[in-house]
Formats: sequence, structure tokens, C-alpha cells
Amino acid sequence: MQISVLLVDDEPPLLDVTRLFLERGGKYAIVCASSAREALERLQGQHFDVIVSDYDMPEMSGIAFLQALRSQDDTTPFIIFTGKGRENVAIEALNSGADFYLEKGGDPRSIFAELQQMIHKASRRGWTEAALKASEERYRAVVESQTELITRFRPDGVILFVNEAYCRYFGKRCDEIVGHRFAPEVPAEERDHLRDYFASLTPDNPVSSIEHRIVMPDGSVRWQHWNDRAIFDAAGRLIEYQSVGRDVTKRKTAEEALIQSERRLSTIIDHLPEATFAIDTGSRVISWNKAIEEMTGVAAAEIVGRGEYAYALPFYGERRPMLIDLVLLPDQDGLGRYRMIRQEAGLLVAESAEPLPELDGRILWGKATPLYDGDGAVIGAIESIRDITEMKRAEKEREELIAEIETRKRLLDTIFDVTPVQFYVYDRDLRYLYACSKGAEERGLKPDDMIGKTWHDLGMPPEIMEPIERQLRTVFATGCHLQGEYTVPAITGDTEQVYELNPIYGQDGQVDAVVSTVIDITERKRAEEVLRQINRKLNLLNSVTRHDVHNQLTILLGYLDISREHSTDPLLLDYITKMEGAAKTIHRQIAFTTDYQDIGVQFPTWQNLQETFECALASLDAGRVQVSIRLDDLEIFADPLLEKVFYNLLDNALRHGDQVSRIRVYTRIDDDGLTIICEDDGNGLPADKKDSIFKRGFGNNTGYGLFLAREILSITDLFIKETGTPGAGARFEMYVPNGSYRHAGMHSPGKATSPAERDHAGSP
Repeated sequence: MQISVLLVDDEPPLLDVTRLFLERGGKYAIVCASSAREALERLQGQHFDVIVSDYDMPEMSGIAFLQALRSQDDTTPFIIFTGKGRENVAIEALNSGADFYLEKGGDPRSIFAELQQMIHKASRRGWTEAALKASEERYRAVVESQTELITRFRPDGVILFVNEAYCRYFGKRCDEIVGHRFAPEVPAEERDHLRDYFASLTPDNPVSSIEHRIVMPDGSVRWQHWNDRAIFDAAGRLIEYQSVGRDVTKRKTAEEALIQSERRLSTIIDHLPEATFAIDTGSRVISWNKAIEEMTGVAAAEIVGRGEYAYALPFYGERRPMLIDLVLLPDQDGLGRYRMIRQEAGLLVAESAEPLPELDGRILWGKATPLYDGDGAVIGAIESIRDITEMKRAEKEREELIAEIETRKRLLDTIFDVTPVQFYVYDRDLRYLYACSKGAEERGLKPDDMIGKTWHDLGMPPEIMEPIERQLRTVFATGCHLQGEYTVPAITGDTEQVYELNPIYGQDGQVDAVVSTVIDITERKRAEEVLRQINRKLNLLNSVTRHDVHNQLTILLGYLDISREHSTDPLLLDYITKMEGAAKTIHRQIAFTTDYQDIGVQFPTWQNLQETFECALASLDAGRVQVSIRLDDLEIFADPLLEKVFYNLLDNALRHGDQVSRIRVYTRIDDDGLTIICEDDGNGLPADKKDSIFKRGFGNNTGYGLFLAREILSITDLFIKETGTPGAGARFEMYVPNGSYRHAGMHSPGKATSPAERDHAGSP
């Protein structure tokens, strides 16, 4: 693929010779302009990969031309190619946004070769930035498409970002909010709590959630749920907050209704005028109301919690099943103890077959029915005992209770079904306690078909579910939060899902259930694959180019060697020696780029520090230098070229350390994260060169080693600096933030979980 170049210079001969040099080889498509004005006109109708411009031109200089482009948000890579060799010109060019600066003087072949290298680097940078911008636009599109309210704001309340959903919710335009202090009105009684909540977010605990009320512009009061993250700089200073929220008014209303319903249920049972009691599925008494206390003379405190048919003693004088037990476990022999038996919509209605001596010979009429939880599962039974006139009233109470349970269940189903996320709840036996409609429909089922069953019962794919079962058991055992990804095969195309597993604790502090949320990330995965393919193609192009350059260098060195044999002129031989040195330098630099062509191409991975350092050391000859590597079996999340970083550090110590006899590599962990230290006992570095060693081109070899080491580490927010004492040895410290390191074999990084830490296992 040709690189399109706009060449701008007011001297036609220089314009022509530059074009001729660049067009050789066919790698560049050159368009010429004799002034900055003409160049601006061409840019209105055509895009170029790189712009190469002279500095000193009439009407508009190269710097003014560059500034005009940048003021229009044109980020096309720009190279100043000028005969003005003043330092202030170079500084002004780079400060104005130029990518490179090159003087025209010197050997034409060398100058134009260097110009070609600059064009190549600038074009690659431009393509990379374009890809990054496209990625950022896709990310923004995802954020803007969310139904949740998303915002970022500074500690002083100034809004930095809001998505469209946020603006719609509050009836505001984006420009009315961003850049201003915008805060919905909060009821006075909740303001102190909200202030204390934000004050509780610290560098050690930056993430939390809260639910509170707000007063809308129309005066109505709504409930909101917010997940907040406080963002701090390296010094621990608060920079901004990032918040994702949603309106939970319906859920809060449903929860309040649920609480009121449970209170009414307890009150209803205790204050029923009929003698009523309830048992669980283990035949233990869970409720014994006042009316039945008066009927039997047995206080609730004496009977609640007892099993083995203890509730039958006041009626029959012996332990035996009653009508309430026949609801849970039908028994034809037991039904024989009653008369006028009939079933009504799952209920049993009956009278005792004969007067009960224990209750002064009274004949009781009873009605028994199961008790259900919100998911429709049987959790026990209830029986009312009364005369025929009281039976009508008990039946009405029973109908109201069932209606309340069904209403509560419908409300919960509605809340979960309107969200784009799938929800599941598991009990300790890994049975489904809840399944949303969307998730059930994907499996060709109804939610009720999944309740009370395991994935084995439902015939779900083992290759997906077995890894998740292991994770579920880990959450139940440890209470940790886990996440992962899985692929769902389909005829129309596989889909990628990401899920999270979060514990629900019971009153005893143990994990009683696990909630699983699932989101489709298929489009994100496709975008990642497209970017990976683009990088692979670029590397292929680079490899082919390096191969061709190597061939030409071989030819050049061969002819130089032949020329040396046919010449006795000392001056010419000196020139040949210098040309051979330059060619060999180019050869080393090309070879060096081979090692580092994959920077940022592969996705970062967890890498064992001890193993990686030892692999780097194995490629070097340490001679008599003693090397000690003690890294506590730690792993860090870094680019796959991490070994090259460690190789450069060790190679620098062995090559340039001067009188080095020992190299130590070890770690230190504090509240800010992990520090990897590589130090030697040589002469160290002068204080004025500690920063320069990381600059491109510094050093006696290729000049790129430590520069690229810093670039590789920065891909995953790692940082390196030299902290040694001059005369006492060099000391390099690599800083790894919390969340980017962990102990080998564990799936929980230090302090916080990295976003990329995934167990590519399966589906909930």
C-alpha cells in the first residue's frame, strides 16, 4: 500500500528532486504544492497520510501552515523539511505539533533516506491514531446507547461528561450540563448521608454504590441507584468521579410493597379470628396464632419450632398427621380420618370425622393450603380450624394472601425483564432460584421450567457450564466476586457473553445464593478481532520491508568491500570505511526493529516474573557476574514483549555497568502497588543522564532499548525510572499499579481486579 505524501516547497527544483528521490521504489504517492496556500486548497479535497513542508516560504511559512492545520483539528502527520538549521525553529515546529524536523543540508542520499524513514514512521503513527480514534468513537457509541445514566464530574461538582440517557432523564441538553455545576435536588434529610458517602471513597476503597431519592424538576420524587468510582492520581489526590446510575423507583416501590405485604401476612396470621397455624416442609410449626392459643390452651412460645406432629397433641392427644400434612404429602389412609373431604383449587377442606374429646367434644372444620415463596415454590402449609361460619372468612384471607404473592412475583419479573441484562439466581445446590424470561427463552424454556433445577437437569452444554460450576462453588465458599466470558454457538453466528457472579449473604453471614448477570459483548469482540488483523497485516508489511532493506545492505556492503580491494587512495579508503560503518549501523537498527515489531499487537497477558526474568537471562552471557532473581512467584499483567524489557535491563548492566560483579532483582509491595527493582553494584549513572537514557536514540548501540522498554511497559500503565546513586550502581524501578499483579496460580490480582482478568469459561 502506497503512502500518500503532500510535498510543499516554494523552490521548484528542490520540489522536483525531492519528489524524484521519494518516488523511487514506488512506496510513495507524491503530490506537490509550491506554497502553503496551494497546499491548503488541495487538502480541502484530498486526504494525505503525511505532509512534508519547507519552513521558509513567502506569504505563509511552514510553521504557520502547520498551525493553520492544527487549528482546524487536522492531525495529519507533519514533517518540517528545511534548510533553516536554527534550534529555535526546531523547537517552534515541535511545539506547534510537528511530528519530525529535518535539515536539508548534508549528503542528499542520507538526507532523503532519513526523510523516507520519518515519512514511514509518521504514516504508521497517523494510522495508529486513526484506529485509536475510531475505537474511541465506537466506545462513545456504546456509552451513548446505554439506558443507564452515565456521568463524570470533578470534586467541585463541574460535569465533565454525560450520555444521552442522562440528558433525557433530566430534560436537559448536553451543553446545559457539561462544563457546569449540575446536581439534582436531594431531600434535606438525605444530604448529610450523601455527603458522607462520597467522603468515604478513598484510594483503597474507590468504588461503592448508593440508593437515594431526588426531586425532579416537576416536583416528583424518584429513587436512583448509583455505582460510583472515585479516581485518584498517583499521589492519592482525588481527580474526578465516574458514576453509572439508573432509576429504581419501581423496584423501591415493589420492595416497600413486599415489606408491607410480609408485615400484613404476619399480622394476618397472628390476628386471624380463626384458630390458625402454619408449618414448614419439615413439619415444624412456624406460626401459632392467638386464636389457636385460646382454642388449645397452648401458648405459641411452647409450640413454635417443634416438629414430629406436636401440633396434633392438643387436638387428638397423640402425634399424628393432620389435614395440614395431607396438603404436603397426600395420604389416602390419613384422609379416612376426615369426612366431607373435597379439594378446591389445590386446597383441602374437611371436617373431623368425630368429636374431639381433647377439645370438649367439638367438631372442627378445617382448611389447609400450601405456602409459596415469591417464585412459586412450596415452603410450607397453613391450616385454619373453625366452625362452618368462620370457614368463609378464612377462605377470603387465603385468597388475598395468594393474590399478594402473585402480584409480588409479577412485579419482580417485570423489573428484570425490561433490562438488557440477563439475571439468574442460584442456591447452594446450584439450582436455579430465579431465571429471567430472556435467558429462559434463549434455551427454549420458560422461567418456571428452570426453577428448582440444575444445569444438568436442563441438559445445558457441559463445556460451558462445568467451568462456571467451579466458579459458583468458589463464590459460595469464599464470598468473592468472579467474572468470565463464554461463547454461545449458533447457526446464525456465535455470540460472546460476559458474566459476573456476586454473592448474596444470609443473616448468619454465610453465602446463601449467588446472582449471575450476563451481557452480550459480541460486537466488542468483533471489533477487537478486526484490530488484531490490521496489526498482523502491518507487521507483515514491515517484515517484507526489512527483508528488502537487508538485501540492499548486503549488496551495498559487498560493493564497498570490492571497492576497497581496487583502491589504494587513503582518502577514498577512509570514505569506504565510514560508509561501511553507516551501513552496519543501519543493519543493526533494522535487526533491532525485528525484535520490537510486535509492540502492542498482541493483547496483554499474565506473565510470571521469575520465569520471564530467567528466560531473559538465559539469552545473555553473564560471565563472572552473580545474578540473583527473587520475585516471590508473582505475575503481572503486561505486553507479551515484557521479556525484551528485562533483557534490556540485564544487557545494559552487563554491557555498560563498568566493574559490575553482582545484579539483584527483587520486589517490594506497598499500598500503591508492586515495585520490581533491578540493581547492580557498578559505577551507576550520572545524575544528568537519568532521564535521557529513556529517550529515543540515546546510547552507544541502537539507542532504542530503554526507550522501547518504557513504551512496552506503558501499554498496561506500568512505569520505569532509574533511581540509583552515581558511583554506587544503577537501579531501575518498575512500578506496577494495584490490580495489575497477583500471586501465580490465583485469579484475584492485588488490591483490585484488572478489567482484562477473565476466566474464559462458560455461561451462567
